[in-house]
Amino acid sequence: MEFNLQEHTHPSIHLQARPLVAMQYVDQQLMDEIATIRKVIKGALYIRAKHQIKVKQPLQRLEFRI
Repeated sequence: MEFNLQEHTHPSIHLQARPLVAMQYVDQQLMDEIATIRKVIKGALYIRAKHQIKVKQPLQRLEFRI
């Protein structure tokens, strides 16, 4: 398998412009749920760091009220 860059592409994906978002396709409820999950993960990582519990160590239980 051979990979060829076309002449009109950038040498790096990081230099390309990002596509614009059409708000009609954004599911706001899903975005809110993702934001909540990110807060829970951030809180769990904070508690692990505070108690010096490594991330690879499984927890028996973790509860959050949201």
